[in-house]
Amino acid sequence: MSFAANRAYTIGELVELLKNYWAAIFELLPSAIESPSEYHVTKTVGTHALNALIPSMFNLKRLKKVPSKEDFQKVLSTLEYMADESHWGKGGTIGGYGGGKGAFKRLTKDLHTDLLNS
Repeated sequence: MSFAANRAYTIGELVELLKNYWAAIFELLPSAIESPSEYHVTKTVGTHALNALIPSMFNLKRLKKVPSKEDFQKVLSTLEYMADESHWGKGGTIGGYGGGKGAFKRLTKDLHTDLLNS
């Protein structure tokens, strides 16, 4: 987690950041928390790609050191894949990425591109 080390986060700040980030995700994609086995959000492809998006959010959107859940929601809600949770469900777009490192690298790239264009 070189991102956190380079920005001199304390453990408490990093925990708060991640708590707010994932709370924002689950508020935008509530079915992913209600039926996690039916969604790719908390599976490897989702957690890797979504966590990899965090540094870019700071670099592109000028977020404060520990953004609130609302700050994260404001940014995340502009992304195509976060606007409709069906993308993340079984049979949705995210499932089409497949599994393994290649899958989350492709999804990460697509999320970053969407963030850049939002």
